[in-house]
Amino acid sequence: MARKLVGGKETAVAGPDLKIGDLFVCQAGDVIPADGEVVEGIASVDESAITGESAPVIRESGGDRNSVTGARALSATE
Repeated sequence: MARKLVGGKETAVAGPDLKIGDLFVCQAGDVIPADGEVVEGIASVDESAITGESAPVIRESGGDRNSVTGARALSATE
């Protein structure tokens, strides 16, 4: 289940029910339910299942490395 932000509160929804423009919350250990952008915070992300890259990558808001491809969040901060 994804944790979608609706009116500032988290609401549980199935990953396939997320739509373009939805905001959702991920924490360390979560599977990131959809491709998207980091809009707040920074995270170390394991994208190896998608990209084949063996090392975790850093994704952060406000930079040119804010895109995330469905992966697992290894660590995250707000």
